[in-house]
Amino acid sequence: MRYKVLLAGRAKTVIDDIFFHTNFICQNTSMRYDDIVNHVRYFQPDVFIYCIRAEEKDDLVRVISLKGLLVEKEIPFVLIGDSDECTNFAKMAYNVVNLMLTRPISVAVIEGKINRYLEVIEKKKEEESAQELLEKEDLEQQILKQEEIVSGKTEQLETLSVRRKHILTVDDDPRMLKLVKEYLKEDYDVATAINGKLALKFLETKTTDLVLLDYEMPGQNGAEVLQELRKQKATSNIPIVFLTGLDDIEKVREILKMKPQGYLLKPIDHDKLVAAIKGLIG
Repeated sequence: MRYKVLLAGRAKTVIDDIFFHTNFICQNTSMRYDDIVNHVRYFQPDVFIYCIRAEEKDDLVRVISLKGLLVEKEIPFVLIGDSDECTNFAKMAYNVVNLMLTRPISVAVIEGKINRYLEVIEKKKEEESAQELLEKEDLEQQILKQEEIVSGKTEQLETLSVRRKHILTVDDDPRMLKLVKEYLKEDYDVATAINGKLALKFLETKTTDLVLLDYEMPGQNGAEVLQELRKQKATSNIPIVFLTGLDDIEKVREILKMKPQGYLLKPIDHDKLVAAIKGLIG
């Protein structure tokens, strides 16, 4: 992914290096407050980079005053300067700088550190989004149950729960979670987890009729999650269907050795997914 960066400051050599020798989509701005604000609003950068060199005090104060806007837009603040300049700025601007890079430093290192920082932020947002989705689904189920109890429809709720089977989908890609949920929402109750840890936590207190499990995940991979499920009496008999982008025959053989109830290759085909699930749990 190519990130959009908004550049400001008097260190023109550093700014030129970032402009011409990185893969960023770059936009420069003057030190006028209105110019910076307009660039933030209309260019919509992924990160604001302040390249300081012998800055005037008014300019420093002006940049510090951007904190509220950058926090509102969730735009990280990166500071590049020599050690003394960075230290002095940090003393003036408490809790403004998200990433500080001190010169001398190559443009390749600058690009690499900023890319890694933004990737970590994106990953964290995805995990938080997936966790919020899981918590929202749990809350919705609790509210529904309470409403049914109050209205005297507990028996109807129990009948519904018997008729609709539950599926837990585990994948580190939020887009895949949304796609699978869209495919299955008409016929099944679907919960999602963005990693194996969350899935195992979910199953400590809740039950499911089938687990759709991504094979390749950071942290605990699908094989390790399957092993954990098989160890626990409460989860040992849950049908497992692997979702995997692997088309290597040796990898497929490794999957089959674990004796899951099935596997499907990505990209997931709607009809094959539904058929596989109906064949296992109806």
